[in-house]
Amino acid sequence: MRLDPQPLGSRLKSSATNSFTQYRRPGIAGRYRLMTAFFNGFLPSLLEEGNMMTRILSALILVTTAALTACAETPSMPTSTPRLNSADESTIRAMVDAFGRRLQNVSLLAPDAAEQIRLQYLQYVSPALLASWMSDPRKAPGRLVSSPWPDHIEIYSLAMETPDRCVITGSVIELTSVEAVNGGAAAKIPVRIVAQQLQGSWLITDYAPQP
Repeated sequence: MRLDPQPLGSRLKSSATNSFTQYRRPGIAGRYRLMTAFFNGFLPSLLEEGNMMTRILSALILVTTAALTACAETPSMPTSTPRLNSADESTIRAMVDAFGRRLQNVSLLAPDAAEQIRLQYLQYVSPALLASWMSDPRKAPGRLVSSPWPDHIEIYSLAMETPDRCVITGSVIELTSVEAVNGGAAAKIPVRIVAQQLQGSWLITDYAPQP
């Protein structure tokens, strides 16, 4: 058998460089072409020349290189953010607004605070959140002192996380008798609210004042 005077390693390096450059393309098709070129081009040449140990080591190196190249070119999958349709947006806004106007009706320090929470918030929050607030009224939103009091929730933004989960950011607007007459706010408490569609209705599943 006549051997090419050019060293085996040099010819393999040149062949691999040319083929990787030619076949390195993004996506599954590019990886398929790369692996096909390897098995059709590089591997047969290794089996024809050199001693057994050289052939084995060279084959392992080229297999590893081809595998790493294929993995490095895994295409990123585009992600899409669910869009909030106008009907759901109107429903969520109305629900949060109505809930916010109930806050002043719940006196968190009253002996019957848990019952007030149930009566005022039942139709706006999930059963799990309602039960949590009733078991510990200090975790619930409501009125702590006679003045200022929470008057309503001012909504800043709504963002869909999933088709049935919406995050609302806003502030609880607190008033005193001065602001109630002249307008404005005595305080604004930032709040993050999560609403989810449960059994066909949008309900608040998380409510967290922000720093």
